[in-house]
Amino acid sequence: MLRFFPAHSSPAESAARSASAAHAARRFALTLIAAVFLFGSRTGAQFEKTLSATFDGWSHLADGSYELVFGYMNRNAAEVEVPLGPANQLEPAPADHGQPTNFLPGRQRAAFRIPVPANFKGKYIWTVTYAGTTQVAIASLDQNYSLDVGDPEPPGVKAGADQTIRLSEAATLSPIVTAPLPPPASTNPDVVARRSSGARITVWWSKFRGPGMVTFGDGEAAAAANPGPTGRENPMGSFRLTCTAPLEASCGTTRARFSVAGTYWLRVVAAERSASNALMKVVVNP
Repeated sequence: MLRFFPAHSSPAESAARSASAAHAARRFALTLIAAVFLFGSRTGAQFEKTLSATFDGWSHLADGSYELVFGYMNRNAAEVEVPLGPANQLEPAPADHGQPTNFLPGRQRAAFRIPVPANFKGKYIWTVTYAGTTQVAIASLDQNYSLDVGDPEPPGVKAGADQTIRLSEAATLSPIVTAPLPPPASTNPDVVARRSSGARITVWWSKFRGPGMVTFGDGEAAAAANPGPTGRENPMGSFRLTCTAPLEASCGTTRARFSVAGTYWLRVVAAERSASNALMKVVVNP
């Protein structure tokens, strides 16, 4: 309904309208403050995308046992943190089987492995809940997902010894990186192994677990990854180093600083056309 006011109103009417406008402004301000209080801690939460757990396959080891290999797909442009607990757990117990709590952007393969005996008949279920969506990866030996044939041999990598430092110090990260081994001759004439291309080896570092932020190098961020053979390469870590050929002992060496004290796990990846990875523990005391 439209309401018309006279061009000249009394002082009492003007005061009443001013009080009403002031009351409406206060109500709007209180509503805005409440919205900031409720949603300010998740700025841009409505833009969060899903995080999917994946079963990448299994590897048959020389002693007859197997490894179940898990990965994930983070569709967000930034790293995502999902602590251990109901939102990040494995079954059967224990719920902690060495899975990551820090998830890099993009498709990340072989994030962690679970060893199982040769006669394993069960399954492992990894459940990850993020942004209101629960994703499940189910792993078993019944699935024909062998990782033993297809990709060329990756570079070898060992993360180095675990360290204990103070918060004011930087950890020196000195991995041992070795060039890929030539593939063995196949006994099946129908199988042609893919060979390494002899390209430079890239070493990636990232936080795998830990209570705070990790800064690698001197604070510079990882450069954007160049498209791989399929044009779909994702960064394999937060910080990247390129090693010269032939490989030197300093390949992949850098430093890491930590924002708060606690126990951290760092992941190092050595990649050419295929990749391998390793973990190291750093205990940061106050």
